[in-house]
Amino acid sequence: MLAFERSGSDDRGSERQIQTGPTVRTPPPILVVAHDVMGGFFAVNGGGLTGEPGHVHYFGQDTLVWQDLRFGYSGLLRWALAGDLDRFYANLRWDGWQEDVRGVNADDGFSVHPPLWSRESRTGPVKRAVVPMKELWAYGMDAKRQLDAKGVGPGDPVKIVVKG
Repeated sequence: MLAFERSGSDDRGSERQIQTGPTVRTPPPILVVAHDVMGGFFAVNGGGLTGEPGHVHYFGQDTLVWQDLRFGYSGLLRWALAGDLDRFYANLRWDGWQEDVRGVNADDGFSVHPPLWSRESRTGPVKRAVVPMKELWAYGMDAKRQLDAKGVGPGDPVKIVVKG
């Protein structure tokens, strides 16, 4: 941290001093560093998630859970460039997904109905629509908040009611 103070004199009658000292900054609870086309988010844990601070976590629309990936940001880059993406995304891909993804802008992703976290999305037909990524973030966080408030965990049955 830099702090400027006036004291002493210069050619106009004042002297400038610079004081330096340690700056204590609290990291944000999470820092989102990447997202995927299915509305999944990668975030560095700043202490707001269960698990090791500094680890990258993944929030998937299929689980609505922050999963500790057990590596830091540089590990995320290594994994994204050379990891087993086919295995990681196996349950989220469909026939023709590569062609569908090709036309999606980097700030957008797929909204899926029924929601990816529902059993119905894995057992029946689904509809996909391209929406802004911020909409997928808002939906995922709101669905998680509502399910957590009701004590619903992964695998618990849920009745979806669509309001108007």
